[in-house]
Amino acid sequence: MGILEIIILLAIFSNFTLGLFVFLKDPSKLLNRLFGIFSLFTTVWILTNFMMGFQQTLFWLKNAYAFGALVPISALFWVLELCQKKITKSKIFFFSFLGFIFFIISYINN
Repeated sequence: MGILEIIILLAIFSNFTLGLFVFLKDPSKLLNRLFGIFSLFTTVWILTNFMMGFQQTLFWLKNAYAFGALVPISALFWVLELCQKKITKSKIFFFSFLGFIFFIISYINN
């Protein structure tokens, strides 16, 4: 295992640890929950991309694209909450639906 793989594994571990720490600090706050979700999706996305380097299978490729679709949506909701920007429920539904559609499409063959 090279230095790059070690750095990526450290990034996976630190990203997950930070997200878990922030979430557990005060799970009642929406900002902490959104950051925890964003951190979880990012952790899984980095992990699936990391695994693609070792075992290039359709399983890892589909997961990399699927969780890659959830990262920007979760980041958007977290940043909007961080900036205290209010967003309508219809826009929340639209962006969530869009992320979910891309997530599902990643698992469809052909």
